[in-house]
Amino acid sequence: MLPGKDEIRKDSQEVYAYIRQNTTCSYAIQMELCMDSTRLCIALLHLMREQKIIQHYHEGSTYYMAILEGNADLF
Repeated sequence: MLPGKDEIRKDSQEVYAYIRQNTTCSYAIQMELCMDSTRLCIALLHLMREQKIIQHYHEGSTYYMAILEGNADLF
């Protein structure tokens, strides 16, 4: 079953707080937050759609970075 709007909002806030402190790959986020892959993917998509994070691929890993003033066009 897919999460509802409230669950997506809660998951997104948790993921965003983690990404603001750690530029990391999606696997590390999932392990650290103990979130299943479906919920994590939906939270990440939600944050990208709201332009709060950017996604970057490097050497086979996916990294996320919070969009703060001045870093939106680094990648």
